[in-house]
Amino acid sequence: MGELAGQEYVEHLNKMLGELDPEDQQKALEELTKIDWSDWDAMEQAEDIMKDLGVEIDSASEEWKTFTENMRKAGNAIPDFSQLKNDLISVSGILNGLKFDSNISDDDYNTLIDYNDEWERYFILQTDGTRKFIGDSSRMLQATRDNINAQREDLKVRKELIEAAKEVNNYEKISALSIDKEYGDGKDGKISADIATANGYTDGEDMINQIMAAKAQEMIENNEAIKEILNSSGYDETVLNEIINEAIGGNRERLETMLTYVDDYMALDVETAEAEMNEMMASTATHIQELNQMLADQQISPEAWGQ
Repeated sequence: MGELAGQEYVEHLNKMLGELDPEDQQKALEELTKIDWSDWDAMEQAEDIMKDLGVEIDSASEEWKTFTENMRKAGNAIPDFSQLKNDLISVSGILNGLKFDSNISDDDYNTLIDYNDEWERYFILQTDGTRKFIGDSSRMLQATRDNINAQREDLKVRKELIEAAKEVNNYEKISALSIDKEYGDGKDGKISADIATANGYTDGEDMINQIMAAKAQEMIENNEAIKEILNSSGYDETVLNEIINEAIGGNRERLETMLTYVDDYMALDVETAEAEMNEMMASTATHIQELNQMLADQQISPEAWGQ
């Protein structure tokens, strides 16, 4: 989980768990925070946990979809480079002003520890309740730069996969609504019984299930980049076949989750993310000469230099 996403993560949990008694809330918190929200079956895991505690879950409801989307974002399953930029700029600002043997405010301390809890060892809790810094802020800044560079490498991979996926068929979203637009009135993601039977299907739901499964299967077979995107998140060939077969059999819940993951991956604004990465790196400079060197070494853009 992203370090500074932790508070937001718990807030989303608490909102969803409000109807439980305190003991069950604690149990649910413990179980839900164990979930890796980038896993292909994260939603199914969460549903099982909630149902075991007697909470009725409507997986098709907007409330549940919003909750799981927020949890995935808070768990960094969906990259939020704007939030990462804000987090790292805050951390860099604190480190740039942090001197050995100086005291640190509670707010600044919490920001640093939320970002990297291993930094806790660089502070001494004094008898009056304040904390004194005994670390090396320059090394901590370098660790921050290393994190930015690691994120850049991840972004580079994402960019390559997104571009490769779009080259195949410009990547078209697959959803109940897109199928409704193709075969029905395109209003609500539902197909009428008349249209379904005229096309050889049992009913509207059956038509959407079958067509969605077929389109997803075609996308996976014909787009190696999409397949790689899915494989990197745990959707291996066995799992993909299970999901497709479930949809054909009448349950497309996991298929829709998978397609949403692909949509989120493909929707990343790479140009904006790259600009934010440049701003993150620029924020770690301790003086103008270092900032100038970053520009000369092409670690940052001219736009980031001027921020």
